[in-house]
Parts: sequence; structure tokens; C-alpha cells
Amino acid sequence: MKRTNKYANNIKLTSKSSLAMKLLVAITSGLAFMPGISWADEITQNIETTSGTTYNNSVNDIYAQRIVGNTIDNNHIGVNEFKKFDVGSSHVVNMHFKQGNENGQNVGKLVNLVESKINIAGAVNAIKDNKVGGDLYFLSPNGMAVTSSGVINAGSLTVLTPAKMPESDGEIRKVAYEANTIALNPKGEISIDGHINITGEEISEVEDNENGTKKLVKNAGKVRLRAGKSINIGSTAKITTGIEKEAFGAVVSLNNEQKQGTRRELVARVNGDGDIVLDVLSEGGDEHTANIAIKNGATVKAKGHVEIKAAAKVKDDVSAESSANVKIAGKIESGKSVNISAQSESNVSDADVEDLLNAVFKGKEVLDLLGVETGESGVGITLADIKNNAAVDIDSGAIVEAKEALRVNSVAKTEVSFNVSRSEEDKLAQLLIVNTKIDNKSNVNVNSNTTLRSVDKQIEISSLADHKMNIGAVSKTPKPEAATKDNKSTTGTTTAGTGTNTSGKTGTGTGT
Repeated sequence: MKRTNKYANNIKLTSKSSLAMKLLVAITSGLAFMPGISWADEITQNIETTSGTTYNNSVNDIYAQRIVGNTIDNNHIGVNEFKKFDVGSSHVVNMHFKQGNENGQNVGKLVNLVESKINIAGAVNAIKDNKVGGDLYFLSPNGMAVTSSGVINAGSLTVLTPAKMPESDGEIRKVAYEANTIALNPKGEISIDGHINITGEEISEVEDNENGTKKLVKNAGKVRLRAGKSINIGSTAKITTGIEKEAFGAVVSLNNEQKQGTRRELVARVNGDGDIVLDVLSEGGDEHTANIAIKNGATVKAKGHVEIKAAAKVKDDVSAESSANVKIAGKIESGKSVNISAQSESNVSDADVEDLLNAVFKGKEVLDLLGVETGESGVGITLADIKNNAAVDIDSGAIVEAKEALRVNSVAKTEVSFNVSRSEEDKLAQLLIVNTKIDNKSNVNVNSNTTLRSVDKQIEISSLADHKMNIGAVSKTPKPEAATKDNKSTTGTTTAGTGTNTSGKTGTGTGT
């Protein structure tokens, strides 16, 4: 295909499919996966710990309730537990990285566990060594909303919507050092309409290659948002990492009441060079959807890498419908690389098809649907109706800029494996009937009036739709003590349906 775009040499388009590939042209319609949600700024100040202590003043200083020790070094973890964490628009909450008593222990990380949904319309400051800094964590299965007047200032920020809240000290340590492995609530949502300002360092755990032990290292502060259903970055949102400490006071956004409430000049603890990670992983529940939206007007600016990933994974569900969608309409700037991806995967393996003989599939009995009579032979029957959709939509007016590589990809994958085996002496044959309908769709849509730019001229856009079926039937008769003319035969039969894959991408924007 002849390319006429003058920027074509800077854009690499690849598309693969095991069955079919279709190049999509002039697809400009936007995705409608994100409902229109408006978070009111009129949040009533209501912070209450699980022990009943409240913080409802205009200025609130919260210290670590308890300490979790660290066996690696003395960089301890502070823990707070709340019933509610709602910050009003004219209120300030200073989260101190130490205990409140005179000889209180300092901590390197502060993990805040909240039973209800977190709402922030005011200012939340992570305070370490009397300056803005420290690794600040918020966990709530019910998610978080930062309204347009909300501000979070920290050295590093992690927000999780866990499937289960940590209880033991070991689980707290896992949150602090292995946040990417925490199982997520499939209904968890994070919405950011305000500002997140990050400057500082994050303390992480790594393997020491020399002796196999673990050690702690200091990395640049980052923003890590992980939800089980959706992340919505609103039109008034601004997420920034790597703010120079000399300019921090001028960059942070506080209203007059919030500035007065800090009772101190906001100064960054150290310079940062951190990443921004937006990660939605749907692995459970009934909906099987993962959505990320960065709306028109929103700004995501990282001195480090930017990673935006929506993934929906379904296992052992013969009627699964899963979708992963990323929609970019705002501005993304990265001092390093940008990776944007949507992945939808379904995996059905070694299902017990004999149990499905009398099953009901979407309101109808399997045998009635197929019109099969089992007779005296062993018969295994199952149906599979699987839909996968993965889409990345770079909307009109969007700007995505990276100093290093800029990659955009979508992947829709399905793997189905059905096997049945019998060794009953009175069965002459084994029959496995599998009726499958697999629909994989994978699209990357770059609409008109968009800008994709890589200083290093590394832009890659790819789309993959793929499915695989493994089907087998085996019939075995016991070996007789002596051969006779009545020996029984063995046969195996499989019947499979069909599947379709569609992958494609459009490239009507500009790339440099």
C-alpha cells in the first residue's frame, strides 16, 4: 500500500491475525464506554478512623496510627485505618510520615486503608521531614474520586481498589512493595478531575543478584493508579511528576483557604523524575470490562515514562463477553516513553464437557440446540460463544508526545481447549461435539486532528486479533485377558465450529 502521509516514515503500522485481517479506514466514531459522571465539589468534610476519631477541622494533621516493621532495613511503614475519608473543598489534610507522640517513629511509606469510597475536594499533603514528600498510599475497594477542586501533593502516590483489604503485617508489606500484584475489585473505579503533583522519591524492593537477598532502592516518585473496572481522567485534571523542588510552590494548585490552612510554605523534599501508570485490570466479576478515559482538557505530564493499560481477562467461561478500551482525548507528555495498550483475553481450558450434557446455555438445553441424541456411545457436548473486544481510540484534538518511543497497541486473544476421554467397556465410541462462536475484534483508531510525536522518531501502532482451538476426543477399552473375535474397536470424533478475527487501525492524524 502506497503511503502518502509525509510523516509515514516515522509511523510503523503492524497488524496480525491468524484468520483474517481487515484494514479499517475512516473510522472516526468515539467509544461510548465511559458513562457521563460528574463529581460534585460540595463534599462535606468527614474523616473518621475505625476507632472513632474524627478530623473535621479546616486544617487536620493526621499521624500514623501504627507501625509495620521492615526486616530489610529501618524504613518502616505507617498504617492508618478509616471508616470514611471525605475532604471538603475548603479543608486541608496533612498526612504526616511519623507517629504523633513526642518520640514518634518516622516512616518511609504511609498506607491508608479506607472502608468507604474516598472523596477529595480539598488539599491532601504528604508531609515527610516537614516538607512535601514520602510514598503515600490510598486503598479502598470502593474507589476514589478527586473533584475539580481537589489536590494531592506527595513524593509518590499509589491508589488501589483491592478485592480484599490487607489485614496482616505481611499483607501490608506486600501492598507497600508489590502493589502491581494486588488483586483488584472488579467494580472499583478511580476518577480524577483535580490536580496530582508529585515530586520526590519512591522506595522500592529489588532482588540483590549477588546473594539472592532483597534490598531497598530509591527511585523517582511516581503516580500509580490501579482499578478493577475503570479510570477516568476528567477534563479539568492535571497529573504531574518530576516537579522541580525550586518551582514546587508555584506549581501546586491551592485556593486561598487551602494555602492558609497548610500553616507552612509547601516545599518539595527532593527533585523527582517519576513515571505515571494508569492500570485497569479486570479479572473477575460479571462484567469483564476494563476502561480508561483521558478526556479533552486533561493533562498527564511525566518526567519519566507514561504507561496506560486496560486489560480484561476471562478464564473458563464458555459464554464470556470481555472488552478493554482506552480513549485518549487530552494531552500526554512524557520525558521518556509512552505506552498505550488495550488487551482482552479469554481462556477456556479442559472444561468437563460430560457435565454439560444436560446443561442450559442461554436459556436452552444443549441437546435441544444441537439436535443430538446420545444413544449408547459416549458423547461429550459443549458450546462456546465468546466475544472479545480491544480498542484504543486516539480522539480528535488529542496530543501524545514522547521523547523516546511512543507505542499504541490493541490485542484480542481467545484460546479454547476441550477434551473428553472414556474407558468404559460398554461404550463403542467417544464423540465430542463442540459448537463454537468466537468473535475477536482489535482496533486502534487514530482520528483526524490528532498529534503523535516522538523526538526519537519511534512511533509504533499495532493491532492483533487471534484465536486458537484445541479439541480432542479419546475412547479406550480395557485390554482383554485374551484376544477374541469380540474385541471392541476404539474411535474418536471431534466437531468444531468457526471463529472470526478482525484487527485494524486508522492513521488519519499526524505524527512527527
